[in-house]
Amino acid sequence: METLFGSTTRQFWNSNNESKPKHVLITGSSAGIGAEMARCFARRGACLALLSLPQNLEDVKNECLALGSPRVETYEVDLTDPHQIADVTNTAAKDFDNRFDVVVLNAGRSMGCYFHNIQKWEHVDSLIRLNVNGTLLTLQQLMPSIPKQKESRIVVVGSLAGFVGLPFRSVYSASKFALQGFCNAIRLELRDEFGSDAPSVCFLAFPQVSGTDINQGRLTMGADKAPANFKDVGEITIDQACIGAIKTIAAGYRTSSIPFLVACLMLAYRLLPGYIPDWFVIRQVKKTHYRTPEPQNSNTSETVVSPSKA
Repeated sequence: METLFGSTTRQFWNSNNESKPKHVLITGSSAGIGAEMARCFARRGACLALLSLPQNLEDVKNECLALGSPRVETYEVDLTDPHQIADVTNTAAKDFDNRFDVVVLNAGRSMGCYFHNIQKWEHVDSLIRLNVNGTLLTLQQLMPSIPKQKESRIVVVGSLAGFVGLPFRSVYSASKFALQGFCNAIRLELRDEFGSDAPSVCFLAFPQVSGTDINQGRLTMGADKAPANFKDVGEITIDQACIGAIKTIAAGYRTSSIPFLVACLMLAYRLLPGYIPDWFVIRQVKKTHYRTPEPQNSNTSETVVSPSKA
């Protein structure tokens, strides 16, 4: 399990003695990637503060305790509400002696329609308030509780849509691009302020994974058609992806591994922007998405229209 980064990963988890386990805070931790990240940290003996909407939150808490976490506290919060964010983060910080060694900002929502088909601007506002404002305000409230030392970690769960703009995900891509830029900026600020003792800042971009509830809660934006859905065709499972993410966090890397195809597109857009056929991106998108109900011939271009949350 620890072979990818070997001694670096072990050193991170052993940097505190047994009487002082890591304190980890995770937002959006009641399901999906957030819940699986909580389980991964629990297996490594971390104390957990889980912030999320209430559904399934107590179930995740009980799982984490059974997996080996010495302490799990849950906090119900709507991360689009600045007042709730301030109250809950203040309470959590007091409960954990004003120390969070790892902060994982995971909460977010997605969409699946063209920008010009959006009919409900309140859905756009909700997505931005959760994905961007909720992330930034939560971190701003928690900054005094993050030790200013190189063993600390600030983790923002982004998306491949934060590296390459994707059709049918315009507002979602905008939010993830914003978070990537934010991570780059605060990394420089912390390095300038604290030098070699600066906490590491990681922008996690998950690959396509199977076994998630990614299609649940996707904002409709008021479009006439149902949101485009992601097929469960990821090459790795959610637990494998989160194990890799934990290793990335422990190693203090700036981002998780980016798939080769996405890395090539990023480079090509910068070096040869006029020679990159947009249809290539759309074609790749069509391979993994459909509108409900999915027809028998799921490979037809009429039914496959939206990129996935990475």
